[in-house]
Amino acid sequence: MAKQLKRPNNAGCVYKLNGRRRNPWAVRILKGIDKNGKRVRQIIGYYPTKTDALKALAIYDIHPTERPSVTLCELYNEWSSEKYSSTATRSISKSTIENYKAAYKKLEPLYNKKFKDLRTAHFQSIVNSYVGKLKHSTLHKFQILCSLLYDYAMMNDIVHKNYAEFIILPEADKSLSDSLTDFEIQVLFNNDNLHMVKAMLIMMHMGFRLSVDLSLTIFDLETVFIEGKKVMFFRGGNKTKAGKNRPMPIPEKIREYLDYFLSLQGDTIICHPDGKPYTPATFRKYFYKTLDDLQIERNTNNRKLTPHCLKHTYATLLDRAGVKGKTKASLCGHSNPEFTDEVYTHKHISDLIDAANQL
Repeated sequence: MAKQLKRPNNAGCVYKLNGRRRNPWAVRILKGIDKNGKRVRQIIGYYPTKTDALKALAIYDIHPTERPSVTLCELYNEWSSEKYSSTATRSISKSTIENYKAAYKKLEPLYNKKFKDLRTAHFQSIVNSYVGKLKHSTLHKFQILCSLLYDYAMMNDIVHKNYAEFIILPEADKSLSDSLTDFEIQVLFNNDNLHMVKAMLIMMHMGFRLSVDLSLTIFDLETVFIEGKKVMFFRGGNKTKAGKNRPMPIPEKIREYLDYFLSLQGDTIICHPDGKPYTPATFRKYFYKTLDDLQIERNTNNRKLTPHCLKHTYATLLDRAGVKGKTKASLCGHSNPEFTDEVYTHKHISDLIDAANQL
């Protein structure tokens, strides 16, 4: 058997450690020379076989990495201290930070593992353990956090490949109907003397999410004149590139409800009768109470009404009005019209009957 050639000087080495070890083969590299002229060496990993160790050294030769021993926990702490800093948080919301923190807790089994040694299978096993227990959107946030950590690691030459992008998520669950029916919409209009109903009717005729609706102020309200006609719209949105800071026209039929809230002179447009802002939690409380008081069924086997159903209703009403494609997607804050149709646009039995009667 031919003798293996010796590696060039200062090109790193592979050697076996004494004693019984699970990973006895060490890979060591030369980091440089210190001020006293002594070589500074660094272990980049331990492996079960010599072949594995030689492969790791060969990969390092092609893609040298900095700080190969950094753990996932250490990497997250570095990334989060920068991401959550007072300067950075101007570009991300508090709810997004809380989503990142919640996703990180699911990574606990990997906290002490070297980040460079992690692979898709490590993250996939965590995702698989939550299938059927958590919503698709929650697991998607987990994948987003993992990708952000990889972006940070690649930027700092700790790894050279994003294994999070290969995570497979379960298919998104889509309820049979998350929008209000024609009858339920009419019930709201019939009871538009109620404070909460006025708020619901405004939100039902705009394509914002709950967090944006509740954060709108008088400073987000703009007025323009088109062909001599006064047109009012809000400018808002913060979730995606397509949805950020977009104009949202205010339909004529809800102007009276908007005028009512403006007369309250609250810190936000949608506010309590005394002008104090709603929190998402308090809004949900009064939202559900109002549905119950009006005898609108909000939770059945195939249907669940939450405040987000108001945005679903908006997309469905646009579709009925003949607004299609990019225009509808833009009003809903989406970049992909197919996503708007698939997730937010609902066909009730009345729509199906009307379609059938056209035959």
